[in-house]
Amino acid sequence: MIRRGGVVQRVDGPVVMWLREAGGLREVLEKQPAPSANEALQGALARAGVPMTSAVVLPALQLGLTAIGFALLYRKLGCIQERLDEVLNRLAELKLEVSWLNRRADAAVFARSAAAIESAQWAERTGRLEQLVTLRHAFTEACAHHQALLAEALRAGRAHAHAEAYGAHLMALAQLGLARARCDSLLDGPARAWEHFNPVRRHVEHFAESLRAPLRELQKHPELLMMEPTAQASVRETLRSTRMAEDGLVTLGTQLDHCARHRLSWQEWEAIGAGDGDARVLLLLPEPASSSTADRR
Repeated sequence: MIRRGGVVQRVDGPVVMWLREAGGLREVLEKQPAPSANEALQGALARAGVPMTSAVVLPALQLGLTAIGFALLYRKLGCIQERLDEVLNRLAELKLEVSWLNRRADAAVFARSAAAIESAQWAERTGRLEQLVTLRHAFTEACAHHQALLAEALRAGRAHAHAEAYGAHLMALAQLGLARARCDSLLDGPARAWEHFNPVRRHVEHFAESLRAPLRELQKHPELLMMEPTAQASVRETLRSTRMAEDGLVTLGTQLDHCARHRLSWQEWEAIGAGDGDARVLLLLPEPASSSTADRR
């Protein structure tokens, strides 16, 4: 068996269980400072007998297993933007060529994306789901922005040289894909959301694999062997972060597919464990009803 984010699967694909944040743990992840929230998640996983993934550059991105609430997505996107700003400042100090990046456009896109997520959270909380139609468009535009930058980085041959910036845009694409999928699941149900979500997942997988593939054929890419140790370390860290982003998309994909096959609404699926006030992890078996909460620890 393998664990990818919040889903445990057999090697050949079938889902064994999902790791679900109980309502109390979800509240901690959404409201506590990132270090405290991360510590709470690690403790909950340990009590459930589940090993925590290794620490990465963006610890706040670990906050969440199967939950993709707008509040949590807002936190994650803010963390990505802060990290990208740090990377761009460092590149500017080193006077490195970064023509594939557009810092001004980035700032505008991140601002619009954050505002859209915050508005989506309000729309869901107040029952004004019709507002999600317009907000979905903002997420689609932002995804297109990050896709274009990632494609340009590959075209310019800068993905490894500027791995941290490349990884930040890839993770932003993943988080905004999750936000759009949440809009779709609330508006049209999991089956339609699953259809619209798959292209974003494929884009993320493509850009992640484009970073990994040359490292498997170093004889064809000798320039990678000549990178400075710090740059090599950045590539390794980015690879771990992008894997985590991919795992989050796999987790959501399995949930949408499960709900679609068993005709569960997204609200019904998310209600499982929501009333449990303890900060713990629930283990959900792939059964069609809310009784799928198999174990609580």
